[in-house]
Amino acid sequence: MDVRQLKHLHAIISSGSFGRAARALNISQSALTQSIANLEREFGVSLLDRSQAGAKATAAGTLLHNRSELILMEIERATLELKEVGGATPEIRIGIDRNLSVDLIASVLKTFMASRRHMILLIREQWNEELEHALVRGELDLIISSLPGFVDDYNITTERLFDKSIRAIVRANHPIFSKGEPTSADLSAALWGVRARGPFDRQETAAFAVAGIAMPQRIVYTDSTALILSQVRKNDMIGFLSADLVRDEIASGAIVVLPNAGLYLREPVYLAHHARSKLKPSVAQLKLAITKAAKKFAHDLT
Repeated sequence: MDVRQLKHLHAIISSGSFGRAARALNISQSALTQSIANLEREFGVSLLDRSQAGAKATAAGTLLHNRSELILMEIERATLELKEVGGATPEIRIGIDRNLSVDLIASVLKTFMASRRHMILLIREQWNEELEHALVRGELDLIISSLPGFVDDYNITTERLFDKSIRAIVRANHPIFSKGEPTSADLSAALWGVRARGPFDRQETAAFAVAGIAMPQRIVYTDSTALILSQVRKNDMIGFLSADLVRDEIASGAIVVLPNAGLYLREPVYLAHHARSKLKPSVAQLKLAITKAAKKFAHDLT
């Protein structure tokens, strides 16, 4: 067995076809078929079920595929580490949850990048589920994300950075304040924007009952944080999302946090990396810088 054969198996299982895998690898289909046949002969097991519809992994193929992902990821990281030690420009790949403020990573960038003459930092902003899978596949070195439900299944190491607060936020000159402090009836009649992580995820809305507010009849459920923020700033929407996204506007008084105790949820934010992969020196340094910055960031949130 060699690394090339593992790459071949990975490409076939990922694409579901010998033909598509051969094109992606830029080799002939006959050469790919022979490579897998040699691998199956070496282990004495069938790795793929072939049919006119394509190719699927057998139980043995799935086992080897899962192991090969870790092996290939380690080889890629070792290659990057050797290049870094040899003087090549270090490259760090980091992912940030779209529902989080970028203030934390932004606070790190100035000093971290300024102290390095050669450095490439690739930052990807995606939904937390997408980041989790990218981390498992070895596409990212670090992610800053909330709700890492994948931890137990995929050997991910996490470090809790801080707890973000989900609050009801509204612009200071919103009509709801025209008669003074808004009543429960006023809040129930208002237009709300609620962050929804999935089509069946409505845990935030349970807070209305806790706050003693009848369930609003006008609610926009969306995974677009930008949309909610835009409507809060410019229109009459009350947003129910992380208050750290508008820290400066809250400090200036442009945006107000409604004081209702029930409309207050806390959600942990983690820094995560793959447990089975040794961090590159530059990644370990960035991880330390983020951890230190998170302490101040968490203090500013309180």
